[in-house]
Amino acid sequence: MAPGANIGINQAGWLQFEPGAHAHIMAQHSAEEMQIILYRGCDLVLYDAHHQRAFARRLTKEQAQVLVHNRRHSSCPLCKQALSESWAFVVEGYWETIRKVFAANAGEEETAAIAQLHSIAAGLLNTGYYARFFREERKLGSGSFGAVYLCTHLMDEIELGVFAVKKLALGDDAKRLRQVVREVKALEKLRHMNVIDYKHSWLEIDRHSELCPYVPFLYILMEYCNYGSLETFIWPRNPGFIRGRLDNFKRARELTDELIWHFFHGMCSGLDHLHCRGILHMDLKPSNIMLHVDEMPEALPRPMLSDFGTCQIIGEGVSSEGGYAVEFCSPERLDKLEVGEKGDMWSAGLVLYAMCYGDLPYHSDDPLECRRQVASHKVLPEPTTNAAWHTRDERYWNVVCILTSRQPVARPSARECEVLAAQELARLAMAPKSPMKSLSSPSGPHMIMDSTDSKTLPQLQDGELT
Repeated sequence: MAPGANIGINQAGWLQFEPGAHAHIMAQHSAEEMQIILYRGCDLVLYDAHHQRAFARRLTKEQAQVLVHNRRHSSCPLCKQALSESWAFVVEGYWETIRKVFAANAGEEETAAIAQLHSIAAGLLNTGYYARFFREERKLGSGSFGAVYLCTHLMDEIELGVFAVKKLALGDDAKRLRQVVREVKALEKLRHMNVIDYKHSWLEIDRHSELCPYVPFLYILMEYCNYGSLETFIWPRNPGFIRGRLDNFKRARELTDELIWHFFHGMCSGLDHLHCRGILHMDLKPSNIMLHVDEMPEALPRPMLSDFGTCQIIGEGVSSEGGYAVEFCSPERLDKLEVGEKGDMWSAGLVLYAMCYGDLPYHSDDPLECRRQVASHKVLPEPTTNAAWHTRDERYWNVVCILTSRQPVARPSARECEVLAAQELARLAMAPKSPMKSLSSPSGPHMIMDSTDSKTLPQLQDGELT
């Protein structure tokens, strides 16, 4: 879009360019009316429904003000809040729309690999979509269910947002594809401030390295969290948490009561959202709880549940099999008994334990020994050698103990724990404030530490915690 080009809104509420001010656009798209399908400050993606075309443009400040003040585009179509340069929205079906208007092309090697598929239909593949619309920045992490990368969404050389993408190698296995896609599509319908937002998913032919063969990969586009995981937040010092070591609590960060209850409240709120929709997380642990700092003064990191590689849908045959961390696994799951929502609550109790005491009650460098410890659980052993256990409020220990009750029925629900955490936060808000140290950074939020600690919480620099 040429700088200074005049724009307006017609009676139907569509974006309209004044004649003569957009000759180069008209020559290419032959349409005067464009629908906004992505808004991000001064960056737009416009869709010509008549000719099935989409393109990105960057508006001038004056042009952006026209959109903010007109009757149709003055508010987000999803949440109805007023637009400003700090707001953004993507219309429903955006990712599928741009897939349809831009034909992706596979290379010769990819095409040959597609021709050899027997189980997965070639028509399901959309090879080239990732390369066409994303620039890969760096690897964020990996596990037994795939690797996650930081990527930037691009169109017409305009950056339109930062996301995380998980690449999951499926192979030519239609049965596994159906199972994974069913779960991913269920997660794409979730919208909650404490659950990672699944944006889109698609299939491509890809390979791990040049030495590996081309196989079908499932790409899962997700919301990117800018503050790392709860695990690295609790154990920031190398080498972090070590199974079998007795000094993990010495390398742990001492969190304030406000932070603990804030994280616990967000975690249980996200769990309640999942459970109310018939979804079990099945692998809840600090490394699967991501933190995101919103662009607001004095904002605390917001916990967000992530990594649903082992999640299961209630009513579709919940299995106790699959990958999971034994340290956070409930005894009934190890015994291959029926697993329900209370299995997630056992894990939530151990996450609370880690936040309070900087350690875990059961862990070993020998997985079989760890399984034995969890399977023989009756009541939690008191960590008398842990200094934090002696100084923490007794409320924490009581909550942890009831969440790790041997009988699942005795454990509270996610909703009950969410209410409890809200009550504790309200109690802390009413209590007299003690002096707290904080550090302001242009690239990060104001954060608070325990008043007995002279150190400050880490700040964001170039997307990394310092």
